[in-house]
Amino acid sequence: MAPTPAPPDPRAGSGRPGAAGRLLPPLAIAVFALAVGTTLLVAGDTLGYDFRAYHAAAARVLAGQPAYDTSYQAAGGFGLFYYPPTFIPLVLPFALLPQAAAVWAWTALLVAALLGGIALLPVSARVRWAVVLLAAVSWPALYAVKLGQVGPLLLLLFAAGWRWIERPGAAGAWRLPPPVLSRAPTMHPRPRGAPRRGGRVVDRAALEMRSTGNGTGGSNPSLSASPATGDCTPWPERIAPPA
Repeated sequence: MAPTPAPPDPRAGSGRPGAAGRLLPPLAIAVFALAVGTTLLVAGDTLGYDFRAYHAAAARVLAGQPAYDTSYQAAGGFGLFYYPPTFIPLVLPFALLPQAAAVWAWTALLVAALLGGIALLPVSARVRWAVVLLAAVSWPALYAVKLGQVGPLLLLLFAAGWRWIERPGAAGAWRLPPPVLSRAPTMHPRPRGAPRRGGRVVDRAALEMRSTGNGTGGSNPSLSASPATGDCTPWPERIAPPA
């Protein structure tokens, strides 16, 4: 009796893209260009709204002044720079340009970062084109580009980290200091060939408690002890003054 053939794997596909697969790339490009172009054309005074704060801070640094404007009385106003000083070198080259030209140059960089981050995603080409299409109809993505926010740059960094985290020699670049890692086995790179598991994602709250001594709990109790003493007393009780 002949063996019964195994059912086809629905994830394998036919090996040849269908009509939808062939139409997806040009559709994604057309919708993305239309959405981004329309958003920028109707942005008006909001184009580069956030970036203009970065530009002003970088211009002050180039003029030998502090990056932060300490004359304001309340947060939330236009043109106020809140980022750490390490962000300034990224925008310093744009401060050499007039503000209007710098806004368009920064916007072009964000569009390139958004597309570059999608291109770096370690997924199939079809999924990447689908993500481009989703970005074209995603208001948060378009809004970040319009205002000049750093979201597309963060996407590029996260996508690069996701793609190359397991490359030989790359693990050290993403590893936290040994005191933080001593009780965080989930931070170590996955061995080659081992299945992917959700445990690769570190419980950020627990990691913060591990590194600061805040022992208020978390998904991994071993991360909640004080790094110096191993004391698992809740953090508020440890800092409370004696009675």
